[in-house]
Amino acid sequence: MDAAPKHAGPENAAPEHAAPEHAASESTELSALFWLIAAGDHVAFARLYENWSPLLYALSLRITGDPRLASEALHAALLQIWRGQASHNPAHGTPEGWLVTHLRTRAIELMRQRQREGQLPEIFSRNADVAAGLTRLAALQGGESMAAALTKLDRPGQEILTLAYLDGLRPAELAQKLRLPIGTIRDTARRSLETLRTSILASSTEPAS
Repeated sequence: MDAAPKHAGPENAAPEHAAPEHAASESTELSALFWLIAAGDHVAFARLYENWSPLLYALSLRITGDPRLASEALHAALLQIWRGQASHNPAHGTPEGWLVTHLRTRAIELMRQRQREGQLPEIFSRNADVAAGLTRLAALQGGESMAAALTKLDRPGQEILTLAYLDGLRPAELAQKLRLPIGTIRDTARRSLETLRTSILASSTEPAS
C-alpha cells in the first residue's frame, strides 16, 4: 500500500457537520475503522478521512499557520495510518486522543524540517496580530502553559506578549499602553515569538505510536 486512497487536504475536506461528536459510539467506531484500515479496507480509510479531516486540518493549520504545511502534515499523518506505520494502542488512551496527538506530532516534525531547511514561514508577519501568533504557539506546545513559556523571555518580550496574550491587546494598543513606537512593539513581538517557537519545537517530543 504505497499511497492513500484519497489526498488529504483542505480542498477535499468534508463539511464541518461531518466532524464526529464526542460520544462513546464514535470512539467505538473509530477503533473499528483503525482495525479495518490495518486490514487494507479502502472504504474504512475513506470514512476516517470524511469524518476527521476537517477537525485535523483545522488543528494542523492552527499549529503551522500555513495552509500548504497544514495540508502536507494532514496527508502525512493519514498516509502513515494507511501504510500501517502508525497505529493506536488502547493502553495509551482513546482513539480520538491518539489521532489528534498523531496529527500534532506530524505537524511539529514538518515544522522542524522546514526550520532546518530555512523554509519555515514567519509565525508573526509585520502586519499580523500578536495574539494570533501566540494562539498558534499555544497549539504547538501542548502541555506547558503559555504563561510559563513567557517567563523564558527577556523583560520587554514578556511584557508585550503577556499583555497581548492575557489581555488581548493589539500592537497599536500595546504601543499606547507602553508608550513605545509601534515599530518597536512589532519587532520585539516578532523576535519573542520566534524565540518561543524555537524553544517549543526543540522541547516537543515524539509520543509513542
